[in-house]
This record gives sequence, structure tokens and C-alpha cells, in this order.
Amino acid sequence: MNDQTTVTVKILDRDYEVSCGESEVEDLVRAARSLSERMLEIRQAGKAVGLDRIAVMAALNYAHEYLEMKDRLARAVADADDMAGRMAERVAAALAEREPSRVTR
Repeated sequence: MNDQTTVTVKILDRDYEVSCGESEVEDLVRAARSLSERMLEIRQAGKAVGLDRIAVMAALNYAHEYLEMKDRLARAVADADDMAGRMAERVAAALAEREPSRVTR
């Protein structure tokens, strides 16, 4: 069973306590660090003022990147499926050529 723990993460100079599974602590800390860096970039670029707006802009950026990666992954899976199908057809054809003809009498 995955025991829960509370982790304090710092995002844009503010501390937040977040509960997660013990096995997820490292990923949570990495995600918080990434989010904080993204929010700092947005704040420094002057693209948004106020913590709420900065958070929304960062969330929109991450959502956009996620959807792009999801689409690329779906295309890669479809390409891999097509390639696997073509390879299976080639293997079947090669095996069919190697099989001796059976003559029924």
C-alpha cells in the first residue's frame, strides 16, 4: 500500500504543503520546481501581473505542451502500428514462399 506523506514545496517564493504517496515525492518536487521556474519566467517577462494570472498562464503553457505531446504520441503510435502491420505482412509472405507446396491427391 502506498503511504501518504506531506511535502512542503516552494513555488514562486511561497510554501505549499501537498500530500502525495511516498513513491511520488521526487516527482512532486521536480514538478513544483519546474512550475516555479515557469512562473518566474512569466513574471520576469512581464507577461502577467499577480500570482493568479501568472499561475493561469503557466497552467495554459503546460496544458498546451501536454496536448502537443499527446498528439505527437498518438501519431507515433499509429505510425508504429502501421509499420508493425506491414512487417507482419512481409513476414507472412516470406513464410508462405518458404512453405513447400502441398498437393492433395
